[in-house]
Amino acid sequence: MKLGKFAQADTLLRQSLSQRQKLFGPDHPDVGQSFVALAMLRDAQAEFDSAEAFATRGLSILQQTLPETDVRVRKAISSLGRVIEDKGDYDRAVALNPGLSIIDFTRGRMFLEANWPQSAKVCLDRFLLKHTNHVEGFIARARTLVKLEKPLDAAHDFT
Repeated sequence: MKLGKFAQADTLLRQSLSQRQKLFGPDHPDVGQSFVALAMLRDAQAEFDSAEAFATRGLSILQQTLPETDVRVRKAISSLGRVIEDKGDYDRAVALNPGLSIIDFTRGRMFLEANWPQSAKVCLDRFLLKHTNHVEGFIARARTLVKLEKPLDAAHDFT
């Protein structure tokens, strides 16, 4: 979205939401999608609390009206996860959308570089539970274990 177009986009999305509510009622999938669209706009504006509220409302409507496997529900879950991730709450984001577990790997490496090995170990252990053959994950955990003065545990990962 081009800078300066947020106000125009907000107006159009709110008009769309209002029209959909009048046409279909408050609990229609199209209304849910309008809430998710508003959430993504707020996320782009770094208005994370508002974004989370819109995404949560949209997801709730979609989950009430559509099967969990519907692509619109999956996209709404992903959108809410993105908002929560952008807020900095990585644990909630991963719990909501397990596909975001790569965040644990990234956080683990960042904690390791910041010399916070205990936090790094927590993230990397959680990541490796889901990604049991991720070589770089094992290397990062081995470095973490060495920093925690557990070289034998580090060596165990590679035997």
